[in-house]
Amino acid sequence: MKKILLIGCSNAMNLHKSFEAVFGKHEYTNLSMAGFGNEYICSRLFEHIEYEGTLDFVYLQFSGLYRIDVPFAKKFKISDYDYTHSTKHFNWVASGGLRGSWMGNEYIKTHLIGRMPLFGTEASGQVSRSLQNIFSAIELLKKMQIPFKWTSYYDYLNPPTQWIKDNDGGMDTFPEWLDTSDHLGDTPYEHAQKEGDPIPDHVHYSEKSERNFFKKHKDKFSI
Repeated sequence: MKKILLIGCSNAMNLHKSFEAVFGKHEYTNLSMAGFGNEYICSRLFEHIEYEGTLDFVYLQFSGLYRIDVPFAKKFKISDYDYTHSTKHFNWVASGGLRGSWMGNEYIKTHLIGRMPLFGTEASGQVSRSLQNIFSAIELLKKMQIPFKWTSYYDYLNPPTQWIKDNDGGMDTFPEWLDTSDHLGDTPYEHAQKEGDPIPDHVHYSEKSERNFFKKHKDKFSI
């Protein structure tokens, strides 16, 4: 039985169920959380390895490029906001993207607006910062010689809907410094669209589509 770590956003919160259905019984740890982006995903990977040690396999499903994750001291709390999560290091607050969940909380809108540099020319800087987190996660796994695969919930190079493009961001090409050799070459959202999944909220595809996605790429996983 292998120790397998899974991390993503809300689209990945049932990954352990899909992995067990496709890859069989293993020791799955799923650290995915709704609303969070790539800084959270990267930090959780580092933190988990720091406290729990090495792993047999890691699957990272990165989130929106525009999503800003803010790490605060563990004692810091925001009331009436669901998209927070406490870890061994921080109390994290998620933005959910440019027009995400943070827009519905007056405290965050008032006090954290300066951390959301997405209304002008700085959007490209946030994309770069998000890609730097992907880079850090990939290079850590390579350094630790931990087998892994990665993708994002949607295609960064061709966002599937205008809403996703506006809220989570897109880009023209991956930078040369980002190693894409372990990228699946596909995304679960793209796969769901091809299957005819209705995706009623324009973001969350069905568990059936998710499982079929991993069945399609099963041979790429060293599990």
